[in-house]
Amino acid sequence: MSLDQDAPGPRRQRGAAARALIRLWALVGAAAVLTVAVLAILGPPKPGPSPEQAPPRPLAAVAPSPAPAEPAPPAATAPAPTGAAPTGAAPTGAASPATPPETAKAPPARAETPASEAGKSQPAEAAPARPETARAAEAALARPETARAEGGVGAPAAADEAAVTPIAAPDPALLEPADFAASALLPRIGPNGRLPMRAYAAHVAAPAGAPRIAILLAGIGLSETDSADAIEHLPAAVSLAVSPYASHAEPLLAAARARGHEFLISIPMEPQGYPLNDEGPEALLTSAPPALNMRRLEWTLSRIAGYAGATGALDGMRGERFSASHAMLGQVEDVLARRGLFYIDPRAGRTPRRVAGRGADIVIDEPGVRPEIEAKLAALERLAHDRGSALGLAGLPRPVTIERLAAWAATLAGRGFALVPVSALVTAAPAERN
Repeated sequence: MSLDQDAPGPRRQRGAAARALIRLWALVGAAAVLTVAVLAILGPPKPGPSPEQAPPRPLAAVAPSPAPAEPAPPAATAPAPTGAAPTGAAPTGAASPATPPETAKAPPARAETPASEAGKSQPAEAAPARPETARAAEAALARPETARAEGGVGAPAAADEAAVTPIAAPDPALLEPADFAASALLPRIGPNGRLPMRAYAAHVAAPAGAPRIAILLAGIGLSETDSADAIEHLPAAVSLAVSPYASHAEPLLAAARARGHEFLISIPMEPQGYPLNDEGPEALLTSAPPALNMRRLEWTLSRIAGYAGATGALDGMRGERFSASHAMLGQVEDVLARRGLFYIDPRAGRTPRRVAGRGADIVIDEPGVRPEIEAKLAALERLAHDRGSALGLAGLPRPVTIERLAAWAATLAGRGFALVPVSALVTAAPAERN
């Protein structure tokens, strides 16, 4: 085969390559023209805030629309970041360190939010307030002050604490130094015959003619938690008996005075079952010399100040063995009478013979269980109805006792009874002293 016959092959190949190159340039040119056309339509990019300054769309979507009556949220008071236009309502104060820059620009973003979206976001912000309001209402209804306002005689309304008459603070004119220690103070009758039993008595109004019921709750100060609960949750008409062994009595007594509770001092006396039942190292004992018992009595009377009277109820015990001796108990009564105090005998049916006072009628927390407490309170009402008055004694401020007393006192007036402090039932001392 000759060379002239092979020549057309290479020429055809070069022609095909040239056509391919022409098509490629045509495509590149078309792409360039299309790009220029698109740029001509869109125009050059406009200057705007940096990504750090631009508010994110999710924040604007959930931000609630501003209400005219509501103040701006604290985050909106921060100055706008550099480069952003500040709002006219924003103050010049600094934002909280924990507040992100986006939060400070929330008001402009809310202005762009459609009304429908803003309306959907409002319940999400207001929702927590409704459970809190409900819980606050339930707590207010559960407060004993509210229950007392509905039915307790002489009890304060929850919104009107001024209805409670506070107990007077200890008066120096009604105190004198003890012989055994210059720093110890004992109650005394003040100038013009002023008596501690009157100066520190609770003042609770009672309707005329209604059967009167008084409650003395002993054991205050032995448990600070239970004692504080009793002071807080029981009506002001409930009287309290404070243990001389209480180590931190002053805060409790200050709270008791503020809430209108009169209080007594508990005198430890030898109980039944001694020494298995022991009322402590300062107890008055039948086996002790009279001088030692008198020194222990003065120690007891000097432990607190500002009390109206005394009682033999302490820590669930009632000093029965010591009180059974008329001579020994008579010495105690004489001391109390000289100092202007009354005495509440914790033994049922016993009336003091040589000092103003009263005996307890029913011990309501023996045993200290709910059914028995409720049965004793019902019996106390029947006794008050028959006799015109009744005095109930609770030996310890147990939680069940406090809860039952508060619930019972809240409905007492509705049944025609008046809850009064113990001092309101005290009778004068006999004219003739044995």
